[in-house]
Amino acid sequence: MDFDSLVRARNELEPRVAQLHRHLDPDHKALELEQIEERTLAPGFWDDPEAARPILKQRGVFAGDIDLSKKLVGGLEDLSLALELAKILAALLLSPLAAAILVASPNRRALALQKLLRACGKLSALAGRRYNEYAVVHGE
Repeated sequence: MDFDSLVRARNELEPRVAQLHRHLDPDHKALELEQIEERTLAPGFWDDPEAARPILKQRGVFAGDIDLSKKLVGGLEDLSLALELAKILAALLLSPLAAAILVASPNRRALALQKLLRACGKLSALAGRRYNEYAVVHGE
């Protein structure tokens, strides 16, 4: 699969993921889940396992929907970031700096490689910052 195909696939997935996210409604289900958790802490809740069973089942459904929504949105964000980084890396590798590495003397090649590695390090730091931003927003 080439880069353009991956971009098209991501673009096709984006509205589907958004639709699923809206359908799963994780914000509303998180509120419902809080209420269920409060009910499980009420005195006597655990005294009747048969009465508790449907409530606990609903808790599992809500938790699963919230988790699925996070995974879908996070996966799409990861794909978008990977495509962005791949585009930047391709531009770096096709840059005059990369071409200079191929034809340079050993000393110049070493300097050019160091510059390229620093650029890759900056990309890695960018990816780390993006992941940290994602983790803060999505509570991971």
